[in-house]
Amino acid sequence: MIKFFTRLKLEYIYVIFMLVAGTILTFLTPVYQVPDEPNHFARAWQISESIFISPTENREDSYKNLLSRVPAAFFPKKYIDNPFDAEKRFSLGDISEFMSSPVNFNDIITMQINNTGSYAPVVYFPQVIAAYLVRNFTKGGGGITSTR
Repeated sequence: MIKFFTRLKLEYIYVIFMLVAGTILTFLTPVYQVPDEPNHFARAWQISESIFISPTENREDSYKNLLSRVPAAFFPKKYIDNPFDAEKRFSLGDISEFMSSPVNFNDIITMQINNTGSYAPVVYFPQVIAAYLVRNFTKGGGGITSTR
C-alpha cells in the first residue's frame, strides 16, 4: 500500500483527497446554513443565464444594490426564515422534500447579491453548469423537476 502512494504524484494524491473530502462535506452541510450560500447560488444562476455583469438598483444613499433574479422555489420560506440558526437542523426528509419540489421558472424573486456580484464568472463554472442543466431539462440535479 505504501509503495502505491510513493509512486503517485503529490498532485494526484491531493486531487483524490479533495474529491473525497469535498463529497463528504457536500452531504454533511445543511441546506442554507452556510454564510452567503443563497447569494452564491443566485450569482451562479445569474451567470447561467448569460448575465455576466449584475444589474444594479440605486438606493437613496447613492449605494448600488447588485441584483439577481432566481426562481422562488429555490428559496422556500421554510429554509431561509432563520438563516444560520445553530438550533435549526434539517432532517433527511426535509432535504428530500426540498430537492424534489417542482420549480416554476415563471415565479421569480429578486435577490440582492452585493457581496458576490463582483466575483469573476469563471469562479462559478461548476455551479453554472448545474444551474444550466436544471433550467434547460425537465429533470435536473437533485431530482428537481421543472414546471414550465
